[in-house]
Amino acid sequence: MMLRPLFIFLWVAFVGIALTSDLTYRAIQQVCSRPLLSDKTIIKIKAKRDRLIQEHETEEINICTSDGLNLSGLLVKRKDAKQTVLACHGYRLGKESMIYCVNVFPDAHILLLDFRTHGESEGELTTGGFNEIQDVKAAVNYLRKNQLTTKLPLVAIGFSMGSVSLLGALSQGVHFDAVILDSCFADLGVQLGRYLNKFYNIPDISIPAIRHCFSLFAGVNLNAVSPVKWIQDAQVPFLIIHSRDDEVAFQQDARKLHAVAQCSELWLVDGSGHGSIWKDYPQEYREKISDFIRDQVN
Repeated sequence: MMLRPLFIFLWVAFVGIALTSDLTYRAIQQVCSRPLLSDKTIIKIKAKRDRLIQEHETEEINICTSDGLNLSGLLVKRKDAKQTVLACHGYRLGKESMIYCVNVFPDAHILLLDFRTHGESEGELTTGGFNEIQDVKAAVNYLRKNQLTTKLPLVAIGFSMGSVSLLGALSQGVHFDAVILDSCFADLGVQLGRYLNKFYNIPDISIPAIRHCFSLFAGVNLNAVSPVKWIQDAQVPFLIIHSRDDEVAFQQDARKLHAVAQCSELWLVDGSGHGSIWKDYPQEYREKISDFIRDQVN
């Protein structure tokens, strides 16, 4: 009789472990894989891209990374441009999500880049900003060799994961004249835990194990992906933009980055969600960036 309760306990424990393992695998697989977009979303993205090409002189380009992936980009060309801007999108987005930069940087050539495993770029695995460093390096190499952009100051703007990739590229010797970090997180391991907790309802107690699974699945050492460490040694001016009400990348991340950066400005706003500052504060957004570039680049 004593064996029956023990058997039930072991069976429940086994089922719980199995379900947790399955949930973990599915969550990690989805986190690392190409975003699945609805037909309606694809049509909207194409319409934005087509409208950009119609309204501005825009060249569709392909860039090859050092590990052999072809990346898709749009190079928006301006007459009498004063700078070149590399615009890097966030996780599970694409280059079209950065089209707003066309209005933010009226005097610049702008390269809108699709990271690997996003948009029209090749790739089977996204790593939240680590392997994407290679994409930034390839894009900068392209701009340095392009006759149109090679002699102009190079400014970079990144949103969330895009910001992390820019910081990683800086840590590996890539040079920018100024960098704008919009809604950047300070640590990939911490951010992964937040994301899984918020969007997959993974309990906090399971997060350490899932981080380990992510490292194995994606081939990424999470301890090595630390934007707050990368920014410390970067000798470039930063404008750090963040919302106090961001529930994806917390405002404390922006404060940490600002605290250790050698040269940075911090602009915090109220009421905006993750990725909405440029929409909620359009005039202030343009003015803050314009003033920053005027003071640090021009």
